Amino acid sequence: MTGPHAHPTHAQIETKGEKANVNEICLSERHYCHETTIHTNISSEYVDVSSTQWTEWEMIRECMQNMMDECDYLAQTRGGHLSDYLHIEQITRHESRWWCLSDEGRGADVANILYLGLSGKRGQGYRGEKGEGQLLAFLVAARKSIGIVFASQDYLLIPGISEENGHPHLALDLYRTQEPIQGTRILIEGTLPIDVYMRDRYKLFPDIVKPKDLTTALSRKKIFEPDEEGTKLYHKGIFVRPIKALFSYNLSESRISRDRDVVSESDLIAEIGQIWSEVTNLTYIARLIDVATSQYSSSLEMRIQHYTLSERQQVIWRKAFRDLAGHRRAVLWTDDIVTREARRKEYVVLKILQQPVFDALFEAGIERDCDVAQAPEPYQELSPSKNERALFAIFDDVAEKCAWEDGRTFKVFAPTGTDASYDKRLAFQLGSILYFNRSYLTHSTFGELLQTFVHEETHRQFGAPDESREFEQGQARLWLDIVKYASRCVIHHLVTWNAQQAPLTQEAT
Repeated sequence: MTGPHAHPTHAQIETKGEKANVNEICLSERHYCHETTIHTNISSEYVDVSSTQWTEWEMIRECMQNMMDECDYLAQTRGGHLSDYLHIEQITRHESRWWCLSDEGRGADVANILYLGLSGKRGQGYRGEKGEGQLLAFLVAARKSIGIVFASQDYLLIPGISEENGHPHLALDLYRTQEPIQGTRILIEGTLPIDVYMRDRYKLFPDIVKPKDLTTALSRKKIFEPDEEGTKLYHKGIFVRPIKALFSYNLSESRISRDRDVVSESDLIAEIGQIWSEVTNLTYIARLIDVATSQYSSSLEMRIQHYTLSERQQVIWRKAFRDLAGHRRAVLWTDDIVTREARRKEYVVLKILQQPVFDALFEAGIERDCDVAQAPEPYQELSPSKNERALFAIFDDVAEKCAWEDGRTFKVFAPTGTDASYDKRLAFQLGSILYFNRSYLTHSTFGELLQTFVHEETHRQFGAPDESREFEQGQARLWLDIVKYASRCVIHHLVTWNAQQAPLTQEAT
């Protein structure tokens, strides 16, 4: 640097010869000659100078996103992936560690670099199009005394802070070469924060990782599972900040400000809600519903004002809800009193603690328990016939021999057609009542009927749902009782039932 610049040593790492000569620089075997010093009107205090914003991270982010944009363009026009055109390595220059970033692109027009707000990028696909990122990266480097060299086309820039006229501001030494380079090349001095960000670049800039399938690149994804460090917010494939959510999100368009991490909670929730209007991944939906039924959560997904579901999504939401209930008929909880009535009718009642999720499920066709409580019975109770009472007496005799707790009541039903699931139901249990389908009683063998009785008695004694471990263990215990204490009784009833089955079936008919 020349004149009043505060940090002339930045240029010395690339100078030619034994002694630093700020008028001539050698980079990549090209000689650059100092042409002029450009004094900008950007104060050294411009943008936030606190410890939390516009630090080394913002400097790295701006340099990386500009190169990623260019390499994306190359991938679109030449084929391949942006990682094929972006090269990052750590080098040593005059006993100092430096990070070298380079691409194979068109290079950057110097005017677009020097003037705030002037950008050659247009369109929604670019990560940076504000025309200020690289210049502000220079500002951060200069006021933190971090060496940075920017070379593209036939020029080279080295930033610093000038105090000319008593007003500290950003200034850049401009160098020219007779041998233009291809693409852009940035050298950044390796300080501890810079090293951390560059080594974690695959997490901070996941788009630079070449996926096995280009359609799975993060830039194409809007929602995805969190990593071991938790849930994060990305903007066009660049890390923004951690968020309190169930999933990580990648926003393609947002009201994120120049500082990139300044986005209001209301705007963020609205944009995540828009993403959910397209989600069809059953795993994601099931996770959302599960959390909404199991605990109160203040995560961003639970603060979405309204979930808008397509017809396809409604089907998936219904399936996720049914799966959560163990594939049994399930309804939404609204009130404790009517919930008891819904459960009496053998509905699984799930309590949704988050109103937006509740509303979405109701719109998807999941009934509320108050509606079910007012609905007609899906079956008609019938008076047991003489032969049916004889069968139930046999079951009572088996239960007595096994010393099972009494109090059970047997009833007969016929489906009414208001619920198709009852048309094929052989039996069911409500409290102490065991209901048997009359058609099933008429056409089944004694062994089949005994098996059904033990199945429903297991529900009555242990209160466990089908396919649960508690149910399987309980049913095994009842069968063991039959083997130990009632085997002779069962054999006697089996012989008697088989001898009378034909006339009993005829009588029942």
